[in-house]
Amino acid sequence: MKGISRISIKLICALVLSIGLRASAADEVVSTAILPTQNYCGLYCVYGAAIHEGISFDFTSLLNSKYIKCSKGSSLDELQQAAEDHGLHTLPITGMDPSMLVRSEKPVALFVRSDLSAPNFDHYILYLRHVDQKFLCLDIDHVVAFTEPELLSRWSRVGMVLSSSEIKPLSILTPAWASSACWLIVPLGIAFGLRYFGPPLVNHSKGMARLFHIRSFQVAAIAATAVVVALIYNQAAASGLLVNGNQIQQIQAAHAGNFIPKLSEPAAYSEYTRKSAQFVDARFVDDFSAGHIAGAISLPVNLDDSSRKIVMKDIPRSAHLIIYCESRGCPFATAVASRLTGDGYSDVSIYTDGWEGWRDKNSN
Repeated sequence: MKGISRISIKLICALVLSIGLRASAADEVVSTAILPTQNYCGLYCVYGAAIHEGISFDFTSLLNSKYIKCSKGSSLDELQQAAEDHGLHTLPITGMDPSMLVRSEKPVALFVRSDLSAPNFDHYILYLRHVDQKFLCLDIDHVVAFTEPELLSRWSRVGMVLSSSEIKPLSILTPAWASSACWLIVPLGIAFGLRYFGPPLVNHSKGMARLFHIRSFQVAAIAATAVVVALIYNQAAASGLLVNGNQIQQIQAAHAGNFIPKLSEPAAYSEYTRKSAQFVDARFVDDFSAGHIAGAISLPVNLDDSSRKIVMKDIPRSAHLIIYCESRGCPFATAVASRLTGDGYSDVSIYTDGWEGWRDKNSN
């Protein structure tokens, strides 16, 4: 319990010091079967939201089996129950976008990946505030600032608004509904105008067989209008492609590791014997020092951007890089490979068996 109390104190300090207390497309209520792997991360979101909203209680009151029924953590329904039992109003929604968070005046629990290499969404963080183009989020006991691409690359777009006062869904969902209504009304208006004010759509002299025949210029008018509306929307809307083109590229880069070619041990060994590739070790320095593939360079996953570029400065962007880490289940190789792809290296592969596989199969 002392450990829990210390984390609780850290959480309160992080809220006070980092942001100051009290300082589009959501479309359906979220289902229940969402289970994060870090046991108490969801409960800390509830606790942090309560502190933000001026509600005080002992964190240990959340350590109840009805709020965390699975060893992997709480479902969204269980967090909703925990929040409501402790005086918070809740609104779970899915299909959220960052612009909704910006407009939110209340904290929002977000269902995210614990890191980019995680195969599933498995963690909760608490969105607090949008400051200087950054989304400030509480991750258990510390505040993390995400850019929009960084947030989108990890977020499932599932969230739960938490408030000490009653939540008005219309204030959050209206922009999404208005956007949907616009896309419905515009084409209906065009069709109505063409039907009643444009040239006739129906050639009655040809009978019922041509009842719905549409002339070519009318098709062109509808298509042209659709293109214009799409361009206007994507230029003006907060989530538009023309506004966020650079961010979309960053999101794609964040997920690049999922598409990097994977090499088996025979393929990697073939590249090694032909000396046609540069092996890159993504493990920590101590692990590299204890043993590594001969000729590999050390590029630890915890290296910052500037240090990584110093290590790689003499390796041409066209070089074939083979990244590996400790074993098949290690995520470091994917993370480092994604960063190198973002740095402009175009021929990057991942040796999936890692150092353990290499050592076991090439020890003789």
